[in-house]
This record gives sequence, C-alpha cells and structure tokens, in this order.
Amino acid sequence: MKLSGGEQQRVAIARALITNPRLILADEPTGALDPITSREVLALFKKLHEKDGVSFLIVTHSKEVASFADRSLELRDGRFVAEHGEDIDVDDLSKARELIIDETGTVTLPPDILLRIGGPGKYLTNDVDNGRLSLQGEKVESMGKFELAQICPACKYDYGDSDDQECPACGSSRPMVEV
Repeated sequence: MKLSGGEQQRVAIARALITNPRLILADEPTGALDPITSREVLALFKKLHEKDGVSFLIVTHSKEVASFADRSLELRDGRFVAEHGEDIDVDDLSKARELIIDETGTVTLPPDILLRIGGPGKYLTNDVDNGRLSLQGEKVESMGKFELAQICPACKYDYGDSDDQECPACGSSRPMVEV
C-alpha cells in the first residue's frame, strides 16, 4: 500500500509527537496537505503549545502558516530581513546596525530599522548628500492576519457566521484570506 503525500505528512507529524517532545522542528508541515487538513494540523500545534508547552520551529513559504506563529522571522535570499508578530519590542534588539548593499544595489536593512520605517515597501530617496540617505515612503506589504473567507470563491455562497471548512453549496475547501 502506498501513502499519498498528505498521508505521509500526517504520519511524520504523528511520529514526531510520539515521544512527547518539548520542541518540534517542522519543515513545511502543511506543504502536502489540503487547506482544511492544514488548519487542523495548525490547530493541533496550537493546542500542544498552549496545553503541553510544546514549542515549534516551523519553516514555511506560506504566509497563512507563518501568521499562525507568535513570532516569525522573514528571510529573503538567505538574509534576515524582518521580524513579525505580537509583543516585539524593537528596543530590546542590539543598538549596533549594519546596512548591507550588494553589488546589484539591493539594500538589506536590519530588522528593527525595517520595522521602524514601516516594513518592506517602496521608498523614495531624498537628500543624498555627504554619505547620508533619507528615505520617504509607505509600507506596501505585511505578514497580516488570516481568517476564513466570507464568500465561497467557487459558487459565491455566503458563509455568514459559520465556521464551516467546506462550502455546503459546492463542497469546495473554504479558503483563508489575509485581512
């Protein structure tokens, strides 16, 4: 008997939980799962964290999975570019900062500076004199919060106050949307 990718993923998660670990390292734990099963796995992780004190280090490309975490670190091209989450005190971060400009002119800002200026986005440079750089702009991207969609994208069914994971009208998986 051959297991599907989703079944293999669930077996791997179950195997990791058997020893009652204090820390679980999870590389794309919901990668092979459908949206409903993914949310069930994340709900299980949350329950294990809150009731049993299990911590998780999750690697993901999914903003939805990243939004599940209390704290997330964002990497781009192998560089740490931002920290997201609640109760992040940028004043607790070290005071020395390094600005990295690579050979293509790409600038990598320290995460606390990036948070203070509003996060990743488009910025204009002003007053570039005597080795000083002034940036002006607005944040155009964020990790955001996710919630269940109110309207089914397939058949336009209105879920109202329901927490249904599947559309009762057409049976499609209810998506999560960034708010």
